[in-house]
Amino acid sequence: MALWFHVIISFLMIAVCRLEKKHLHSPPTITLHPGAEITFKAGEPVQIPCKATGEPPPSYTWLKNNQPLAISNIDIKQLQSVGTIVINEPVGSSEGVYQCNATNNFGTAMSLKAVLKKAVQEPFPSVKDPKIHRPLVGSPLTLHCQPPLSYPKGLVYWGEIQEGARLKSIENSARISLDYEGNLHFANIEVDDGLSDRRSYYVCVSQNVFLRSLHQGEDQRIIPKQQQGTPRPEAPRLMWPSANTNEVALKGQTMRIKCIFSGYPTPSVRWIREDALMPSKVVNDSFGQEIRIPDVDYSDTGTYKCIGRNSVSEASRTVTLRVESPPFWKNDKQPEDVNTSEEESARFDCQAMGQPKPDITWYINGIPLKDMLPEPRRTQGKDYLIYSKVTKSDAQVIQCNASNNHGYIFANAFLNVLAEPPTFTDTPQAVVKVAQGQNVTLTCRVFGAPKPVITWEKSSTRSLLERTIVSGDRFIVESTGNLRILNVANEDQGTYHCMAVNKFGDDEANGELLVRNRTFIAKAPESQSVNASSDVVFRCGATTDSEERMKLKIDWLKNGQKIDYEHDGSKNVGDNSLRLNQVQVSDSGSYTCNASNGLDFDSVTVKLTVKDRPDPPHSVEFKSCTSNHATIQWSSGKDNNDPITQYTVYYNTSYDEAGKFQSTSPVPASRLTTTIQLLPWTNYTVHVRARNALGMSERSGFSVSQCATAATRPYRNPDDVCTRSEAPPDQLVITWTPLSRSELNGEDFHYIVSYKSHSDPSAVEQKRNISDWQQGELVINDQKTFKEYEIYVQAANKEGIAPLNHLVKKIGYSGQDTPLVRPQNFHINTSTLNGTYVEFLWEPVDRSPEKIRGFFKGYEIHFWRSNEPDNPRIEVVIVNTWIPCHNLSNQRFRRHTSETSENLVKGHTNLLWPHSHITAAVLVLNAGKKGQMSDTITFTTPESVPSVVQNFRVVERGSHHVKLAWNKPAEPNGRILRYEIEYRKAPPAIDQITVLKVTNPDQIHKKIHSLQNETNYIFYIYAVTSVGRGPVNYCEESTLPSSAPSQPVVELEVIGENSINVSWVPDLNNPPRNPGNMFYLEYRKTGSDDWEKTEPENEHNWINVTDLESGASYEFRVIAKNSGGDETKSDPKTILVPRPGETREKSSVASMGWFIGLMCAIAFLLLILLIICLIKRNRGGKYAVHEKEKLRGHDSTRDDEEAGFGEYTRTEDLNKSRASLESEEKPLDSETDSLGEYEDPDPSKFNEDGSFIGQYGGKKKVNERLDHDATTPSALSTFI
Repeated sequence: MALWFHVIISFLMIAVCRLEKKHLHSPPTITLHPGAEITFKAGEPVQIPCKATGEPPPSYTWLKNNQPLAISNIDIKQLQSVGTIVINEPVGSSEGVYQCNATNNFGTAMSLKAVLKKAVQEPFPSVKDPKIHRPLVGSPLTLHCQPPLSYPKGLVYWGEIQEGARLKSIENSARISLDYEGNLHFANIEVDDGLSDRRSYYVCVSQNVFLRSLHQGEDQRIIPKQQQGTPRPEAPRLMWPSANTNEVALKGQTMRIKCIFSGYPTPSVRWIREDALMPSKVVNDSFGQEIRIPDVDYSDTGTYKCIGRNSVSEASRTVTLRVESPPFWKNDKQPEDVNTSEEESARFDCQAMGQPKPDITWYINGIPLKDMLPEPRRTQGKDYLIYSKVTKSDAQVIQCNASNNHGYIFANAFLNVLAEPPTFTDTPQAVVKVAQGQNVTLTCRVFGAPKPVITWEKSSTRSLLERTIVSGDRFIVESTGNLRILNVANEDQGTYHCMAVNKFGDDEANGELLVRNRTFIAKAPESQSVNASSDVVFRCGATTDSEERMKLKIDWLKNGQKIDYEHDGSKNVGDNSLRLNQVQVSDSGSYTCNASNGLDFDSVTVKLTVKDRPDPPHSVEFKSCTSNHATIQWSSGKDNNDPITQYTVYYNTSYDEAGKFQSTSPVPASRLTTTIQLLPWTNYTVHVRARNALGMSERSGFSVSQCATAATRPYRNPDDVCTRSEAPPDQLVITWTPLSRSELNGEDFHYIVSYKSHSDPSAVEQKRNISDWQQGELVINDQKTFKEYEIYVQAANKEGIAPLNHLVKKIGYSGQDTPLVRPQNFHINTSTLNGTYVEFLWEPVDRSPEKIRGFFKGYEIHFWRSNEPDNPRIEVVIVNTWIPCHNLSNQRFRRHTSETSENLVKGHTNLLWPHSHITAAVLVLNAGKKGQMSDTITFTTPESVPSVVQNFRVVERGSHHVKLAWNKPAEPNGRILRYEIEYRKAPPAIDQITVLKVTNPDQIHKKIHSLQNETNYIFYIYAVTSVGRGPVNYCEESTLPSSAPSQPVVELEVIGENSINVSWVPDLNNPPRNPGNMFYLEYRKTGSDDWEKTEPENEHNWINVTDLESGASYEFRVIAKNSGGDETKSDPKTILVPRPGETREKSSVASMGWFIGLMCAIAFLLLILLIICLIKRNRGGKYAVHEKEKLRGHDSTRDDEEAGFGEYTRTEDLNKSRASLESEEKPLDSETDSLGEYEDPDPSKFNEDGSFIGQYGGKKKVNERLDHDATTPSALSTFI
């Protein structure tokens, strides 16, 4: 207890001692220096600041131009307690270099020098008359300005001024530029540069911002001289450079270099660095004419080149930049004050750098060291001073000056000799917390003279008396006395004691160090590369010391800056993930997950790369433009993180519609130029688009200038010159293909159309000019029928006629008239007749010109189904080939060369309709018109093979079966006898083909059994007539995996006196899971234990059970079975068989109220329909046959899905009347599905008519047959 009391008392005594303020003597130190330059207005007070500290407080004196300055407190006064002086009414003589000295008993400190200058701005010289410039339009011009003296330097700009109006500044552009000397340069003069108002002038303005004054220079006017046509292109020339070819820039400053070029069109300017890549910090200004290099460094030394370019050529200037530097302190370390005691040593360092290397000059109390007597205890080195065995009389202020030709740096440092025991100026913190692996500094600053020796000891938290000296590589005692511990470990935790000792005494202070487990990221995010508009999620998780867990916080940074979650992304509070929605290229960068607890942190930085289409190219321009080709160049835009693969140049001519462009072949990404071929008399503008793997960029800006080509005569004459054969008989119609607009090549374009009679040697050639370049026809009236003419067409414009070697002359004809003859004795060769082919014969016609009235080409056979006269087919029989070029008819036909035998002409066709009544006729053709048809003939074609079976498909599949369905052929071409189905395993399996025949031509479905499960099969189907098979159709399907069949569901029961017809749905699942391929019924009388079975049914979805007991109740269930023997039973259903006279129909839905209501509504509608029919009959109206057929279900207008399954017939078929008679005796069979895919008609009523196609559980449609015997069970078994 006594020990702890002693320790506490010691601490209290130390604290009381530190409260005592000791007044130690000290040489002066300048704390406030005047500025390097101070500007004043004449007559207005100006202040030059200076302030210093020291003990005792220093006194102040001033030097002006290195001479003592008298302070009178009238013109110049010094402020109280500081060295600042105020000049009340400064004048020109007040200008000079001022320096402040602060002095006490222990030395003199000197301030930096300040230059005091008077602000001034002189006016421009007065000029009586304005200066007039008369340059040619397109030529360069410079308006010179010589700004008058101004301090501070005046701001120079140009403006437009008009009498009585305010000055309007001139906006700089790529064409109009201001140099650093104030001159205004025009790269080329435009008409608008001559100001519209004659009282307006260009003026140079100099503005002194400090004085708030400005002056205007002489008035100058531009009167442009216009030339004929457009100005002549001029190559770029250097008008003004801002720098010499060798230039010096100072480190840390901003360097500007500018080039101004003349030329027409206006040159574009770009900069390159020849010896290295242009630094990213370099900024382009003044429309590319200027580069600005901020914060110049030695790495900016190099060769820079400005290039001015237009469509004529280019010019350039090279500037070699050398970087130098005014002096600066090495490692930013100035000479430091030294407090020491007698007999000790003191060292002062003055280490400065710069280019050129600076010179070092030493001063003591303001006196140059070189002017002082040598001192044996003082040693001077190149950049240091050392004092040994100092005494109290050595107290002084030492000044160091480092200078070169670019400036100087200056510093004061004092030597103070004391005799003081150690005193703490900064003690260790009571408690310092640090994390494992961190570095920590325990503060301990001590003042004493001589300088105390600092040592550190450590004690454990359990006992302050058990101490160990702190030592090792991780422990560093700094010159200030602070203890720096590197890579802190858990064992470093404890109390640290700082002990200070010199020859006058000792002192001690301590503090506690707590060590926490470090924070680390356990689940780090990963770098990602995504396309634009994607969503990105970065996930991050961290752990920390249990004592600091509540302070753990995770933040996200982008490129080192904290993310604003309201604008740049969202943070999930639960897992601290960062989500970025619809990212763009600008979201690319470095993303940092930073986990911190206020004590330490851990971070992981990953990279997000967002790829997008490239930015559009820029600086598109014509590098050259000649009469027939141009070279285009451009600069690449950003690739947006995906390499550019190619460029495409688009150009628009004066002939193209606005927004319509033509493109060149793709240009590789390695090239930034391409050449295009040009057309005469055309203006071109271009733009460029870039492509990468993500797509095409937006288009670049259009080229600044146009490329215009000169006019020339047309390169060629029109093609396809001919006459129109179908023209009226009194006209000569000359036709040609017009030239495109781009082929006109000049003004005043026209066609010269020439023609003359070919058969009349004395005929004079006629010429017609057609000024419409789009016109391609000339009609000449009042001509004779079918006469020969010599014709040709030339292209011409203001520059001349197209070359004659491209001129083609042709023989054309005037219009032809309708032939006056028609063929006789038209008939067929019956021995050649089959379902599609027949040979026609007829007598030749009189071919005399008077009868043919044109060029005799041959004949044209027309034939059609007798009941479809509006749908003929045509065969053309060519006798003579029509040589002159002309447009053929747009009709689709075949051509055959005729044969003659026994004075008859032959023609044939293989386009007949089988099994049809055909009507045919023939007519005469000349080269332009058709004659009248011959007398028609009729004949009948025999049967042929049918067309392909339609809509062949699989409508049901199980593990061992499939069900096929189809629609009848569109063209039966006779009577369908049957369908033949073939099937086999699909390749690569090798399997024999199995053949099945469906002998009922009205059946349109078939189940295929005994297939292997999970096997792919191909099914083929053919329709067959008496002639043979038609084309094949096929489908492919796989069987299902083997499993028990799906449970069937009893859907409908049709009940007679002693019979029941039960139908079911094989599978109610959608889609079906695995329907069975065969079914049977089990039934028993209610109360009986024994079930009876029916025979299996493998085609239909119904079974009729007979010989049941009237009035008895029966249980029924359906069993589904597959070829593997698996069975699935339906739920049983109880059905009552009615007694005689109680015949009724029971349905699973018939008992529902809504169903009864629906039936009543249908009955009511049928009654209304019957009344309407009776009214029509009484009025004498008749039903159309088509309507009767629709009532019978034979609606020919329905599509294949709804079409009837009965035999396909046509009204022109040979057995038409027989079929019609038979139809009166047939039942009204439905041509639509009866019960969906799995519902069939009552077998007591229908045979295998295949009356179902559709989906499981589909809408029920049934056919109804009315028997005359209403008492039989069949008559009572009907569908609803």
